[in-house]
Amino acid sequence: MKNFNGAISSLALVCLSTAACKPRTESVDSNVKDITQQFSYGGGSYRTIDQGWTEEQKQTWYWTGQGSMMMPYSWFLYLEDANGKLFRSDENMQKFGHIPAKKSPKNPDGLAIGFVAAQDNFSKPAEKIADQWVGFTCAACHTGELNINGTRLLIEGGTPMVDHIRLRAELLAAIESTSESDVKLAKLARDSAKHDGKKTDVKEFQKKFAQFRKWVNAYFALGRPNPIDHFGPGRLDAFGMEINQFVVDGLGIAGNGVVPNAPISYPQIWDSTELEWVQTNGLVRIPIDRNIGEAIGVFGRLRMTGTADEMFTNNIDFEGLFILEDVLRFLKSPTWQPDLMGILDQVKVQNGRKIFAEKATGPAETPTCKSCHYDITDRTEVQFGRTFIPVTMVDVKTIKTDPVFLQALLGRTAQTGAAASSEVDVDAAGNPVLLKDVDRAATILKWSIAEIGERFYKSVDGKIDDLEILKQRNNVPIGDKPVAPNVAAYKARPLNGAWATAPYLHNGSVADMYEMLLPPDQRMKKFYLGTIRYDLQRLGYVTEKSADNSYLFDTLGTKGNHNGGHDYGTNLTEGERWDLIEYLKSI
Repeated sequence: MKNFNGAISSLALVCLSTAACKPRTESVDSNVKDITQQFSYGGGSYRTIDQGWTEEQKQTWYWTGQGSMMMPYSWFLYLEDANGKLFRSDENMQKFGHIPAKKSPKNPDGLAIGFVAAQDNFSKPAEKIADQWVGFTCAACHTGELNINGTRLLIEGGTPMVDHIRLRAELLAAIESTSESDVKLAKLARDSAKHDGKKTDVKEFQKKFAQFRKWVNAYFALGRPNPIDHFGPGRLDAFGMEINQFVVDGLGIAGNGVVPNAPISYPQIWDSTELEWVQTNGLVRIPIDRNIGEAIGVFGRLRMTGTADEMFTNNIDFEGLFILEDVLRFLKSPTWQPDLMGILDQVKVQNGRKIFAEKATGPAETPTCKSCHYDITDRTEVQFGRTFIPVTMVDVKTIKTDPVFLQALLGRTAQTGAAASSEVDVDAAGNPVLLKDVDRAATILKWSIAEIGERFYKSVDGKIDDLEILKQRNNVPIGDKPVAPNVAAYKARPLNGAWATAPYLHNGSVADMYEMLLPPDQRMKKFYLGTIRYDLQRLGYVTEKSADNSYLFDTLGTKGNHNGGHDYGTNLTEGERWDLIEYLKSI
């Protein structure tokens, strides 16, 4: 490969060609009529907000796969947990922070939102355990839920309280309890065979189950934090786990594994297709490139060694990724619902708007809020007349927020094994840049994603109108190699809909918006997470300990949990602070 930036640019020509790929709390009057739609899912009735999606687009978002393979599909349907209850029961799914759903044409077995089927197009025949698997799609980790005075409000593209590590741990426990019981194994064999329309063969099933058990234990070990409850609900070290998949599974080098220790919150994703840069540190310009890495990191499959034909084979469902990215273009941020949440004070809103746009809100020479957090109407015109939302990259030395995520991403190295000396780029003089025996993990990741994309692009070469695709999304001049402005930084994105995305900062270490506007030394150092009960005044989840809110978030005693820095908004009067919060509710 001659140029991995060029390959990413080439992939961008394909990625968004949708035609080519198809398609404390305020009191409220409980008698006020609910003017928004109610949708009944498996776990009860949810109120929704008009965020620009039709019902068909919602269903497409919830149930379109990306190639994720967690467990053979029919096994997952009938697997019992250690207590004899269906693992996928509504009660269990809600415990893990996922949203149950009823059966529908796109969800024939009534799986939770974001749990979808995938075909195994990766495994060699002798290694194949099952043809159809269950895995995750984007909606599993990007659909939020708020409990507003007893009303459950769905936030499309929002930040959920999903506890992915707990789900993994309890899934392993269910697998272990099944493997240790001949009765449970035989029952699962019969139930899954009936679903698949096959004859029951208990001995063959036991063999396949043992094969799967071995694989899933090794796979989950790569993503297991230490301590096991390091992340808690609403966070994941997605990058650390994703890199493990590339440099351990992909390269076949067990010694490259690193314990994930840099959790970040699941981000809101409205406007993401329109942002100049994506990822927490603005590392990627084309969202679909980010999605390739994500698809591998979430139970994907990848082979980076072997013959020329075997190199970079994977199980990514590219058509699914394109469809998902296309649907995402229409998603808007959630708006405040006055009948449910209370009518906003327009005087405070206007005062807050002025503070946001004009007042330096931190120490001397600090910027205004708007100088970092652009409005979605602020646009940069690019090729073909398209416009995109600029984002500000704030150097970590300036913002002073927790640096562990950047250290883990930018400081990590890995052995390259058989991939050493592969050409990953060309320098300014046109000379090849080769992969070292031990190289930066970020370099390996970018090279791999580019190679995956280039191979797919070649497979559809001549079948797609390249110019039309460019018009759809490529936001850099043809031939340019976009370089992230500063990857040792954190991205400041627009704040529309931010009222629904607590906790705040990239690592979720600030409980609510009020805390966000306090000097760092005055912020809560310990608080509880897990509940979806939302505080409409402070804009954050309720933080007191309770039966549904038992995870203690410790910002002092746990690496990666620091909640200092971002001292903007901290020199406001109390009245100005509340005015600014009122304004943020309005956008």
